[in-house]
Amino acid sequence: SVEGDVHRIPMKDFREGVVVFKRQGKYYFMWSIDDARSPNYRVGWGTADSPLGPVKAAEKNFIVLQKNGAAVGTAHHSVVQVPGTDRWYVAYHRHAIPDGNGYQRQTVLAKMNFDANGNILPMDPMQPAFQPGDAGEPIVGGKGQPDRPNYLLAHFTSETTDGEQIYFATSQDGYRWTDLNGSKPVLRSTLGEQGVRDPALVRSPQGDKFWILATDLRIASGKGWHAAMHKGSTKLVIWESTNLVDWSAPRLVDVAGAIPDAGNAWAPEAIYDESRGDYLVYWATISPADGVTK
Repeated sequence: SVEGDVHRIPMKDFREGVVVFKRQGKYYFMWSIDDARSPNYRVGWGTADSPLGPVKAAEKNFIVLQKNGAAVGTAHHSVVQVPGTDRWYVAYHRHAIPDGNGYQRQTVLAKMNFDANGNILPMDPMQPAFQPGDAGEPIVGGKGQPDRPNYLLAHFTSETTDGEQIYFATSQDGYRWTDLNGSKPVLRSTLGEQGVRDPALVRSPQGDKFWILATDLRIASGKGWHAAMHKGSTKLVIWESTNLVDWSAPRLVDVAGAIPDAGNAWAPEAIYDESRGDYLVYWATISPADGVTK
């Protein structure tokens, strides 16, 4: 039977479909906003120290599941944790694709990730929870399989408005890749040309620090390749992290400014020199050599 006192728990923009779960000592509340018939049906979230609240709405990424492309009406969900792991999934419904509406819906699965501070990261309804050929989440002896290490790819995408920024993707086999952050930039350069290309991910020998080195270049600004080659930035953009999740603000380092008539500094890479206990950074620069600019 259902007995006991009734408690009223206010939640920001709440409509229906509340889900509550506990993770690392914190209670997470997730709920649906708007109407299931609306394309804008979406999921917000907050946290509490008690299952009775009060609930504090998330200040960062309050909406973690919402329409994108053909996927609309994305809410009214449930949450499942793979037993014995910190892997989480959300099952929700959306308007059927194609030709669906608020009464013709389909159930969809999304993987739910958290940042280092326990914040739920936005989920992309156009990104499948599993790739073709994946085994899913086998349960053996009542528990999920141990986490498998992933490869991390840092890259830019195109010469569009947001294409020349830092994007992340992960893979367990180096063949099938999954975009992170809803296929949106993870890091943005607000310095120099306010765009980056050719990122290189560098790991310290101890594995306790990571850096991203990138070309300070934004072709989408309309400057053209000739100007970029001969009158471009001589600086590199650098980010630093200790966990690949939380990154410093970008900084500019002028590596080619002292080279006579240097036109740019492109495509950096770095290695650790054990004999010196220091890093060597490589890049390409257009500059005169033997009477030829190349």
